[in-house]
Amino acid sequence: MYLVRHGQSHVNLGDITVSHRDEPLTDLGREQAARAGEWIRENIRATDFYASSVARTAQTAQIIGSVVGQQPTLTDGLREIGTCRPDGTPIPSTEFETFTPELWGTLDPYTPVTATGESWMQFRSRIGAFLEDLVPAARRNRMGSPPEEPSDPRRILLVAHAGVIEAVFEYIFEKGP
Repeated sequence: MYLVRHGQSHVNLGDITVSHRDEPLTDLGREQAARAGEWIRENIRATDFYASSVARTAQTAQIIGSVVGQQPTLTDGLREIGTCRPDGTPIPSTEFETFTPELWGTLDPYTPVTATGESWMQFRSRIGAFLEDLVPAARRNRMGSPPEEPSDPRRILLVAHAGVIEAVFEYIFEKGP
């Protein structure tokens, strides 16, 4: 599995702990996506290509896709924390809330990061469910042993957000709260 964070967006130019908007990539972000696409074309032959449906990741993935000749499957399952409700349904970008410092900076993984958004644990569960559906080999049998490796392994490319990447590592390596 290969994880790529979206290119620089207009959100990244501000304080992302204060505002969470669905903004497009900057010129630099588009350049970063194109360079990532070149590296991916030369080094990875992805069998599966998924990206968050949020504008900055979708745009990054579409640029990468144009370079590698493969279009991504956009999914709500890879959306950043704060862009989905507790049940995992996406919040329309026109309704994205301002992160409140007392919620966003909390060490309590069960407190929502926005008034109507999900908590870190709900977010991590959503990401984990996406991974379980995507990668059956990630599942473990009841004895804790990994399943047999397929003879032709999949090379999965995910274009997502920093929070998603962190949640992927926490989930796979069973770390965090």
